[in-house]
Amino acid sequence: MKNIVQSVVFLVVVFALMKMQSLSTDHKIDPNWQLNEADFSYENVIKKITKLAQFGHRGVGSEGHTLSREYIVKYMRKLGYEVEVQASFECAVATCAPVANIIASRAGSKSKDAVMISAHYDSVEASPGISDNGVAIGILMEAGRILMNSKPDNTVIFLFSDAEEVGALGAKVFAKEHPLFESVKVVINADSMGTTGLAYLFETGANNSALIRTYSGLDIKYNALSALNDIYDQLPNYTDFTVFKKHGLTGLNFGLIENSGFYHTADDNIEQLDPASINHLGKTLVGLTQSYMMEDFNHSEIGESAYSDIFGAVMLILPFTLLQFIAVVSFGLFIWCTLRYRTKTSLVREKVKAVFVFPLFIIITVLFNIVASSLLSFIVTDGQLMAEQRQTYFMLWVLVSVLLTMLLVKRFIKQKAYQQAQLFWWLMLSLITVFLLPKTSIIFVLPTLLLVCALLCSKLLDKKQLPSSILVGSAAILSLYFFIKVALTLDLAYGQSMSVAFSVFSAFGIALFMPLLTRFENQKYKYLYPLALALSILFVAYTPVLTDDLASTPPNVVNFLKVDDRNKNRQVLIVEDYGVTPEQVITENPNDYEQDHIYPWLTYLQRHVKSQPLPYSTPSYELKACDITSGKYVYEAVFTPTHKHGLLRMFFPTNYLPEQVEVNGKALTFDPSKDLNTELGYRPVVFGLAGQSASFKVTSSSELSMVEVYLVEERLLAGNSLNGPFLKESSSQLQAFYGDREAVISKLLINIKECQSELVIDDVAP
Repeated sequence: MKNIVQSVVFLVVVFALMKMQSLSTDHKIDPNWQLNEADFSYENVIKKITKLAQFGHRGVGSEGHTLSREYIVKYMRKLGYEVEVQASFECAVATCAPVANIIASRAGSKSKDAVMISAHYDSVEASPGISDNGVAIGILMEAGRILMNSKPDNTVIFLFSDAEEVGALGAKVFAKEHPLFESVKVVINADSMGTTGLAYLFETGANNSALIRTYSGLDIKYNALSALNDIYDQLPNYTDFTVFKKHGLTGLNFGLIENSGFYHTADDNIEQLDPASINHLGKTLVGLTQSYMMEDFNHSEIGESAYSDIFGAVMLILPFTLLQFIAVVSFGLFIWCTLRYRTKTSLVREKVKAVFVFPLFIIITVLFNIVASSLLSFIVTDGQLMAEQRQTYFMLWVLVSVLLTMLLVKRFIKQKAYQQAQLFWWLMLSLITVFLLPKTSIIFVLPTLLLVCALLCSKLLDKKQLPSSILVGSAAILSLYFFIKVALTLDLAYGQSMSVAFSVFSAFGIALFMPLLTRFENQKYKYLYPLALALSILFVAYTPVLTDDLASTPPNVVNFLKVDDRNKNRQVLIVEDYGVTPEQVITENPNDYEQDHIYPWLTYLQRHVKSQPLPYSTPSYELKACDITSGKYVYEAVFTPTHKHGLLRMFFPTNYLPEQVEVNGKALTFDPSKDLNTELGYRPVVFGLAGQSASFKVTSSSELSMVEVYLVEERLLAGNSLNGPFLKESSSQLQAFYGDREAVISKLLINIKECQSELVIDDVAP
């Protein structure tokens, strides 16, 4: 009976922690809550977001972008702040755009040091941009209202940055060109990819010890884990905060991450927002600003720390040096115990064999989870996974994997040998991470310390196993908390693309329970694990049937690129759906498929369509000057898009290697040998221009005097298709969501020697 209770307790603990780790907040707001002037008001924020939504998308150069800027400037000036619009032009890698940052400030009464609260006000063209980043804009404006009568010791800066969606260009302009940047000591940035949940502290700057202590002093529910900061840094993420860190600023970066399926889609609207989430993010940002505007930065703590919230109630903050000390001492105690209490030769062989079991356990758990859940999902739901219950579904498969692996452990490895072998691996991971990934080390070092203490108790107290069991249990629960938090957060933010990471971290979280659950000496219970395994598999298999939150229809692909191919005098519809053709396309002309390089850099499924040409002309291109006297081939030209908020691109053939491209005098920062894809014979995205006409200058050592290029103007209609597929989650289905685009493509032949260019009516395919 004791063994059955252990298993039941284990399952209860796992699901209780998963529930407690949910990032969902209370959706109810007290109707009797009275608003004071200094209180953060959700209603005020919603009014501002609603106003922004009325302007439409805020893509750089669009009408909605201009109207939003005018609205923000007018509001902040009305509050009495000194407001400036910083106009400039900037390039990043291969994209350029005009920039118009909004800077509202109030000088400090005692110091020229400044605290800056920032958020970008532009959006992708295909989305209303409510969570990304209208919520943060509304909160900054509300923070301005709350602080308008304050007398800060330090200068307070509100930065509404521009052009973040096309390369964080506004942040670069502010950091490089504005004199106020030098006075900024701390930046508090907000940029969301989700619509609900607690505001997540997903990134900190250098010397974060003081930052985290200030954050821990707020009267809020905390949501932070430094290990996720390391993971975030390894992913292709890029925000304004990235720019600020590169220019030497420190600070904190917050955002909403739950319901991230609406990110950069037409469904990023007000209906998806959660009042409690806005309140939480708002009170976090305002609270930090109020703290830092009175901070004496001359006496700030210097140092780096790892950190974690504990169920949102308290913050655990551990300096890197302390974690390193704990890891080294733990390893030393393990070595001392191993040498002091030597075991029999037979047990040594068992320990050596057990060393290979732990990584095998992780591998089996991950592989079994991925293969089994995918297979069953395909059988039961015709290939569609659940949307809202995906985390629970994956976790059930992790449990099945654990039970399966534990059968192997019990059969081939002695429990004591496995326990010490597992401790060896945790010690190794602690030592590696504490020096190479110190922010991540907290999730290994603390459980390892408890395990070492358990080992000491088992040796020193001899037959008294209760203290040792308590310590092992505590280590298991702490480990489970850390790793499940990482797994669930990655799943909430990135969805199914992180299913492997979800499985890995979940497996680590459950691993320490295995020594507790393999203590079955009584043969009476030898069939318990096979029975538990069978029941778990049946339960998982039946879960999709019981859940009404499954996709009722196949993924609805809405991504079409309509190309007006002026070279062939035809219109082409490119269907970017990885082989699944939407019904409306099939019925239009079911037999007219072809694989054709309409764009020389694309190989998607395409079809000709009967439609009118796109209602705008070929982008203007004028060759201004050429020079081949210096041994370099240099030419200058002017591009003029027909839509000021469209995207204008130029594509060079791979046999023409530009050494430098300047747009309006700004050199692009790409490395032609690394950043340009050459697989299809063309160098895609040499530069993009959003928002206005611009002059460009190309310098090359290539001896080609005749260059064949493609000039493309592209306009997004829905979704952020430039960044690839996104998952759209709803209560009824899980959809692949891309976006609609229109593009005009023209082929040009540039004669550098004669300094002439002409439009060539020819086949586009290379």
